[in-house]
Amino acid sequence: EIYTLSLHDALPIFYTLKEAQYNITKHKYASRHIICNANKKKEVFAQYGIEAKQCPKIDRTDPMVRHLGAIQGQLIKIIRNSHTQPGHQEVSYRIVN
Repeated sequence: EIYTLSLHDALPIFYTLKEAQYNITKHKYASRHIICNANKKKEVFAQYGIEAKQCPKIDRTDPMVRHLGAIQGQLIKIIRNSHTQPGHQEVSYRIVN
């Protein structure tokens, strides 16, 4: 059963009741995900000397991507707590596939 509907760029995003009742961003192990704008995307690709096809991917059906409403081709910045250096954070980038 489908319970809620969200619209982003005229693409419907459907959620089940279970998905709609829990905010995944509040989970203690959830990494912070941020959608980068076009300028930041160009800056990151230039900094690392890569093109979009060389960037690691994240599926558009990923729960966090769905929560953000990100669409294919957008760059997601992921900030995680470091497992090897307590108190530090790791930053990685993924492109929505």
